[in-house]
Amino acid sequence: MQRIPSDSPGLCHAAGAVADCFRTERERWPLWAPVLIGIGIAGYFTLGSEPPVWLGGLFLFVAAGFLWSGRGHNATVLFSLAFGLTAIGFSAAQLRTHLVAAPILERPMTGALSGRVLQVEAFASGP
Repeated sequence: MQRIPSDSPGLCHAAGAVADCFRTERERWPLWAPVLIGIGIAGYFTLGSEPPVWLGGLFLFVAAGFLWSGRGHNATVLFSLAFGLTAIGFSAAQLRTHLVAAPILERPMTGALSGRVLQVEAFASGP
């Protein structure tokens, strides 16, 4: 097995080096924002049923609480920001779903339907 030198940029090799690698990539942290928001959106759409309306707001509130209580602790702040961005994605998907919701029939509709053919177009394969 070939070992990659530990001074290679952008590579994390051992579990102990992950934290160091994470710190050295600090200028790239904002690039994870759309990924985390997308994870929140995907999380909403993978649910089997519609969650309560207040759930997205609760996630945002919890993320803000973690952020407030963890100020001064870098790991807690990073976790809070990641959770908050995921909660923003979840809440945005939930809000958009509620804004474009169409009325749903409460019971099956049955009845007779009639119509008239007004025009038939001719095609090479037939009408």
